[in-house]
Amino acid sequence: MTIGEEKYSKAFNARYMSYRDIAKSFIVSEHFNVIVRNEHTILTGARGCGKTTLLKMLHPRALHEWDSPDAQYIKSSIPFIGIYIPADRQWKSQLDTFKNNLLDYSEIVENVFRGVVNVNILISTCDTFSTLIDINQCKNSFEVDLCLKLIEYWKLPLPLPPNLDDIVIKLRAMVNQFNNIVERKKVDVELPDICYSDFVDLVSIAIDCFEGVNRKYSKPVNVEEKWALCFDELEITPEYLQKQIISQNLRSRNQKIIFKLTSTPGLIELFEQASKLNPSELDDYTKLKLWVYDNRSQKNWRSFCEKYMTNRLNEKYKRDIDLNILLGEHDYLEGLKSSDETIEFSKLKSRGNTEFDDGGIMWHVMRLLQDFDKSFYDYLIRKNIDPLDPVPEDRKKAASVHRKIKPIVLYRYYFTEKSSRKAKEKKLRSRNINAFCHGKDYIFDITDGNPRALANLVNDFIDQVQFTNSGVLRKIPISKQARIIESFSKNYAFLRIRNYPTNEIVNNDLLLWQLIDKIGNYFFEKLVVDEFNADPVIFFYVENGDSKLRHFIDIALEAGAILKIEDEIPRKRVRRNIDIYRLSYSLYPMYRLPKIDYNPIDLKTILYPNKEITPNLFSN
Repeated sequence: MTIGEEKYSKAFNARYMSYRDIAKSFIVSEHFNVIVRNEHTILTGARGCGKTTLLKMLHPRALHEWDSPDAQYIKSSIPFIGIYIPADRQWKSQLDTFKNNLLDYSEIVENVFRGVVNVNILISTCDTFSTLIDINQCKNSFEVDLCLKLIEYWKLPLPLPPNLDDIVIKLRAMVNQFNNIVERKKVDVELPDICYSDFVDLVSIAIDCFEGVNRKYSKPVNVEEKWALCFDELEITPEYLQKQIISQNLRSRNQKIIFKLTSTPGLIELFEQASKLNPSELDDYTKLKLWVYDNRSQKNWRSFCEKYMTNRLNEKYKRDIDLNILLGEHDYLEGLKSSDETIEFSKLKSRGNTEFDDGGIMWHVMRLLQDFDKSFYDYLIRKNIDPLDPVPEDRKKAASVHRKIKPIVLYRYYFTEKSSRKAKEKKLRSRNINAFCHGKDYIFDITDGNPRALANLVNDFIDQVQFTNSGVLRKIPISKQARIIESFSKNYAFLRIRNYPTNEIVNNDLLLWQLIDKIGNYFFEKLVVDEFNADPVIFFYVENGDSKLRHFIDIALEAGAILKIEDEIPRKRVRRNIDIYRLSYSLYPMYRLPKIDYNPIDLKTILYPNKEITPNLFSN
């Protein structure tokens, strides 16, 4: 693991955090308000987007430790008790080992591995029971009576003391026995009943036992009507378990049990299609997308970020910190003014509509750019705009042309300069920083719905807070903000993708990070280097039947390198049923891209520019 990746991982990784630590830093989001409903819920999103945090917050220990102002009301309204079940990353490799060692005994392999999975689920069930007994201070005899029932109905090997700790030890020992059976190829050994049982039946029995003992002791535990089996990281579980849960268990057999699942994007849709579920069956559960995919989700994410960062700052400095003062708002022109220019842009008109007036800052930039960017000069001529005096004829034209091209003009001017060889010829300009990377909302947006990334980035900004001698909060300079943001993009966001475990793409010579690098550089070339285009490309799509690139999409979504867009965006020359994607905003600073909605392009055009691409049917 690189230094950057290690820092990123340490910043916030819920899988390795205790329930107490998660509860201490937890901030309620709209997603949490959805997941606590009395229904099956599937949370999808890339690594680090907060799925595990939400699931672990459903565990009784996390809820018990949670002590924020709105915690009590929410806790009292949750209609179930959560059993958190983390998937074991070794399951798939363990199953492969079982299959290789017992090639001719597929049925035994299936039963033994079912036992391994069932044991892990029962251990999680015992953990929830133990927590409930502890936080409700139940009598010792409560646990004894419960364990006697579990030992009997789970048919656990005797002798076994009637306490939950010993039952967990016995269950772990059973996993070791299963491994020995496979390693020594003991195909004639009689397997315990756990290997043949459905985990839902085993958990249902345990729930009945717990509720029965609870009634016997006059209900010291406030048991709700339902229990939630919270399966985390479903994508790393064996396929048979995925199919069982998604295709069968979500159509509840036991009315006491609901499911809360987390998965990477794509897995749920795959099983929905394979199972051929009808619309009424799809309504049996709620899918929750934990990434920024439209304007509403972006607004919710910004609200969450503001609460999180404000809480962190207030906690450290013991005073209210105004983020609008500390970071300011994102503004292209403010970025340009702060850059190391010989031209004093700060003295030029930039307020309201004056930026395009004679002597305004954008009027000046357009005149400078046309002098060395011939394609921009030609564009102005085509639009009947005087290159030497690019004042809009009226406000309507200013909106339809000038404001539309403003970010493109600024990026081309900022990252290119006049070549000394020929008139109206440009070359790339060396820049130490991208001054357009600044501002409160910009910082929130580039974390792209990822709490772990947000925590990491906030850590860097917290250390930059300064006050005047009289105690007045200073604004973090744009140049310093830009350096922090670019470092985050290169050393954390990109490194996370470069070091992603599943980096090889099927039927492709390039690795995941190399494909992402190619896409990012392509968009920059089209925006800044190639002929001026008022409608450049910055999104991409893949034809539904292109299996070669489908694997890239699945891995890139899982890694958080790309995101699917579901908001209304330009779809020029793209059919309505084609999914459109973008790079994660966290990569935009590294590839020097503006966070603007432009046009999509066929991914094959980016990856194979010399091949002829058959165009799509035009959308209506």
